[in-house]
Amino acid sequence: MINKMALVIVLVGTVLVVFATAYIMGALGATPNASETVSTDERAEVAKVTTAPDIFDRMGERWEYGLGEGWETSPVFLVVTQDTDKAAAALRAASPRLMRVNERGQEVDLDASPDEYTPGYVSEVDVTNKGLEIYVDTDGELPKAMADAMLRIVVEELSAARITAHVTAPSSASDTDVETYEPPVRST
Repeated sequence: MINKMALVIVLVGTVLVVFATAYIMGALGATPNASETVSTDERAEVAKVTTAPDIFDRMGERWEYGLGEGWETSPVFLVVTQDTDKAAAALRAASPRLMRVNERGQEVDLDASPDEYTPGYVSEVDVTNKGLEIYVDTDGELPKAMADAMLRIVVEELSAARITAHVTAPSSASDTDVETYEPPVRST
């Protein structure tokens, strides 16, 4: 009887630990290195979204020791892809979600939590000679949890668009050939 009860307690404890770990990892928003969208249609291509491993280090200086993990920057995501229209639509879908990311990496309801530290602005999608860019104004402060959540959101939206893309940071040199993306005009 005692052995059965101990086994039940161990099993219940294991299940609780697994669920708690999954919940915490979701709340913290682990940084994705690569994400793959698998098609259910065997004839369709598999889309893959990859990210530069040092994406935030390329955007700004790390905070000084003692301030926690983060960077002195407002992030700019550069998306390199052959499917500009779908990628631009995915970045536009990501935009309102990026505005709701707080310093803890959570997407919050801004009406219910107006005092949360969230980005003040997300740019339109810009077209450069290297790819598509979207800028998120975080007042030059980017906590790691916020950065990880923003990258996850960009990858999720690109993956949902079922395209192959690489997310990185633009080079430090400013690109002079920048224009706001305009979707193609459909004739009726």
